[in-house]
Amino acid sequence: MSSRGACRWSAIARCLPGRTDNEIKNYWRTHFKKARPSRRARAQLLHQYQLQQQEQRRQYLQSLQLLQQQQQQQQEMLLQQQNQQQLVVKQQQLEQQSPPESDHQAVMAMMDSLQSTAECYCSPVSPMMSVPVPEQCCALPADDDAMLWDSLWRLVDGEGCGDGDGSSGGEY
Repeated sequence: MSSRGACRWSAIARCLPGRTDNEIKNYWRTHFKKARPSRRARAQLLHQYQLQQQEQRRQYLQSLQLLQQQQQQQQEMLLQQQNQQQLVVKQQQLEQQSPPESDHQAVMAMMDSLQSTAECYCSPVSPMMSVPVPEQCCALPADDDAMLWDSLWRLVDGEGCGDGDGSSGGEY
């Protein structure tokens, strides 16, 4: 290698009159070669650059993850709001479709008044008798809903309280 290097310095010295190949070699090694970092310095710079890149990548991923969490929370909040709005709309629709409570209360009041009287007007014992049947025969259940349904079935079936024959007046 020394013969190749010597040849290189002497080739440069031929182009520069008044300079020897040794002067050119010394000048090169003091000025230009020092400007280029050594392998170790280059490795250190590369390692620092890689660490910086890794840190930047880590920060980017953290900010991306935080952004995704915020978006997910916003979507969950929107879904909750939509669900609440749907519930309110369904409740309003049910309130509009359901019969008013006053009708139910009126029917219950009528049933109470029928129960409080001493006579039951469910149906007479026979078509020829228009005498009301005593209340013991038509005792209504204590439960409001059961009482309502029981009285309605008696009206529909046409069963008399004192018939005893179980005929409903019609075949189903």
